[in-house]
Amino acid sequence: MKQMQDGGAFPRETQIFEADSPAGILKWNLLWGEIPFLELLYIEEGFRGRGIGSRSLMEWETDLRKAGFEAALVSTRADETGQHFFRKSGYLDCGTLHLREINGQEAEELFLYKKLKENFIGRKV
Repeated sequence: MKQMQDGGAFPRETQIFEADSPAGILKWNLLWGEIPFLELLYIEEGFRGRGIGSRSLMEWETDLRKAGFEAALVSTRADETGQHFFRKSGYLDCGTLHLREINGQEAEELFLYKKLKENFIGRKV
């Protein structure tokens, strides 16, 4: 199993700052103990549109590459604009969950992934 360099516990939560002001949060975990999964990337309304989210996502991906991870997974609701942000950032659709019966969520939860290393082909089963 890959470990981030500081060996800290999961989930990981990072506060995002812009000019010493709190601008947002990035929270991630290891799905099934092995796949980095971005649970939350939130940028405060007043800081949006400045590239802070894109830079934060790129920094997260760089840290994952350095730690030896080969891919990352994210999710967003089908009725939210996050899907466009992630696709623009190089993420590809890989599935959906219908959660209405579990938590009442009407919109599908979209899952997207990104290869962090060119030679990543996934696991052979």
